[in-house]
Amino acid sequence: SKTAETTFVLTPLNSDAGFQQLTLYLSENRLTGMEIQDNLNQSIVIKFSEVDDKTPLTAVDFEFVPPPGADLFYYDE
Repeated sequence: SKTAETTFVLTPLNSDAGFQQLTLYLSENRLTGMEIQDNLNQSIVIKFSEVDDKTPLTAVDFEFVPPPGADLFYYDE
């Protein structure tokens, strides 16, 4: 039997946001995918598999150092 999928559709409160809509897909309380509709009406679909929800995360896990030569764009609020 197929497990029911739960979806959450998020829409920004501010019209200056970088997207129109973000949909999160969950199955058995695990994130299985997401879809982002940008301001140009293009969609990005991401599917997650083999998600490790047992290993604790720390702040170091969210650090990102761009590789040399990467183009960087900054958005000032």
